[in-house]
Amino acid sequence: MPSVILQFVTKNGEGVEVDLKKAVHWCQRSAEAGNSNAQYNLAHCYSNGQGVEIDLEKAVRWYKKSAEAGNSYAQYNLAICYETGKGVEIDLERAFRWYQKSAKAGNSQCAVAISQFVTRTAKE
Repeated sequence: MPSVILQFVTKNGEGVEVDLKKAVHWCQRSAEAGNSNAQYNLAHCYSNGQGVEIDLEKAVRWYKKSAEAGNSYAQYNLAICYETGKGVEIDLERAFRWYQKSAKAGNSQCAVAISQFVTRTAKE
């Protein structure tokens, strides 16, 4: 738990200077300990180059760990990765499965995403 707090305060500047590299360090420690929210946040950092170099393969790896732990936001982002080929080969079947899991887990974005996905893939 302390690493999650340190990750938050160093990323957002709550009482300390903003230090994204330090935030990633604490996020990584928490992610490696199995915290699915930290895994999602770390994936987001790798995907967007926040405190680290962009590394889409690492982003997918961390999205997958978080998604497998039930994080609906990671499931949604992993679906996007499989749909677009961002950090992984395009796999529309896997993309659809992850969209479905995210929707079943309560992610309201997924109803629209699934509808758009079906519309896009029906045209191909």
